[in-house]
Amino acid sequence: MTPRNPLVVQSDPETPIDYVEINNRVLLFQDSNGFRLSMSAVDDRGQVAEVTPEGAIVLSHGDFVAVAGEEFRPGSDVVVWLFSTPRQLGVVRVRGDGAFSQRLRITNDVELGQHTIQVNGFSKQGAVRSLNLAVVVRSASVATSPDIGSPTPATEARLTSRSASLPILVVVVLVAGAFAAGLLMPRRRSQ
Repeated sequence: MTPRNPLVVQSDPETPIDYVEINNRVLLFQDSNGFRLSMSAVDDRGQVAEVTPEGAIVLSHGDFVAVAGEEFRPGSDVVVWLFSTPRQLGVVRVRGDGAFSQRLRITNDVELGQHTIQVNGFSKQGAVRSLNLAVVVRSASVATSPDIGSPTPATEARLTSRSASLPILVVVVLVAGAFAAGLLMPRRRSQ
């Protein structure tokens, strides 16, 4: 599996499935019949992580993979697996309206690196639906707050970009002011 190239297996007549990234954080798969399946990485505070530039969901130990779907068989189970080494992340019961949602934890014993998440369920008509998506598991990083006196690299980049654009802004304002003043001054008629 590679990011942005999920494998969808369906036992009913194949319907094209669209892939959409929402705000670089949520991956959504949908078809024209109302089938929808979304996935994202969520931490303990409920913050949704960005996907990589390649489109892979990035999970850390202790994070959750959030899965939600619509147009599944009511009362059936959706089973979520993680591969390379097969591991069942969880079983989610589909509600009476054909929808489900659940957060499944990535435990500390999951190997770091590239994996595939597989979501298996049934359509309302009983057809098998299986979505396989590439994900990356990275080690959890401890966030530290920077000293107030020392800017972080991100702050320095913002300061540099703002200070570089300040002279341009001043020149634009001065030119606009001079132009406006020139237009507003009375003109002498030459005789």
